[in-house]
Amino acid sequence: MSIFNRKIVSTEILDSYTDSRKSASSSFIRGAVGGALFGGVGALAGGLSGKNKNKSMITFLVKYNDGTQDTQTVKKGSLIYNTYIQFLNK
Repeated sequence: MSIFNRKIVSTEILDSYTDSRKSASSSFIRGAVGGALFGGVGALAGGLSGKNKNKSMITFLVKYNDGTQDTQTVKKGSLIYNTYIQFLNK
């Protein structure tokens, strides 16, 4: 049987985490504006005030109709996430 003929039977959430990063472009622009307005201290404060980018990830255990199972880590809110949520604990 081909893997493309498998159908999802159920899913379980194994793990979730949030990846948080400072936006480099936001920090640079804020630092430049702060520096232009308030000098060195303004540049430092503006650079440190850059926006955070948060990405929530969820790891699912996906069980298929052929008895196989797989783990998939997907971004929360994505199309595949929404598909897996439909099969949660079925």
